Amino acid sequence: MNKKSNEKLIVIFTIVLFFALLYFCANLFDLLEFKKVQAVSSEGFIDIPKVLKNKNPVNIAKIIENNKNINIREEMIYEEQDLEYNTEYINNDKLPSGTIHVSQIGIVGSQDVITIKRFDGEELITEQIVASNIKKAPIDKIVEVGTGRRNK
Repeated sequence: MNKKSNEKLIVIFTIVLFFALLYFCANLFDLLEFKKVQAVSSEGFIDIPKVLKNKNPVNIAKIIENNKNINIREEMIYEEQDLEYNTEYINNDKLPSGTIHVSQIGIVGSQDVITIKRFDGEELITEQIVASNIKKAPIDKIVEVGTGRRNK
C-alpha cells in the first residue's frame, strides 16, 4: 500500500472512532434516550415521558386535600394607641417636708400601629407589629417632693 492510501485509512478510522466516542458519551449521560416517569393523579398512576426518572413521587392530590383543611387567615389591623406618660419625682429642699408640687403636668401621646394578626379558626396564633408612627410624643409629669424644714 502506498502512503496516500494509508493516510486515507487513518483519517477514516479517526472519524469512525470520533463518532463511536460521541455515541458512547451520549449514552453514558442519557442524552439519546427518554425515560418514563409515573405520576400520581386523582385517577391513579399515569405515564409521563420525562428525561429523568423521578425517584421520589409526590401525591399532589393528597397534599392539596391536606392544605384545604387548614383554616389559617391573616388580618392587617390599623389602630391608634395612646402612649402613657411617666411621672418623675424630684426632691426639693426648698419646699417644706411633706408637701408636693406638680411643676409639669403629664400629657398622653399617641401613635399609629399596623399589626398583622394570624388566626387558626377564631384562635389568635401570632401577632406582629409591622409599622408604628408616633404622632404625638407623651410629656412626662414632674412632681417636686418637699424635703426642707417645715416653717412653724
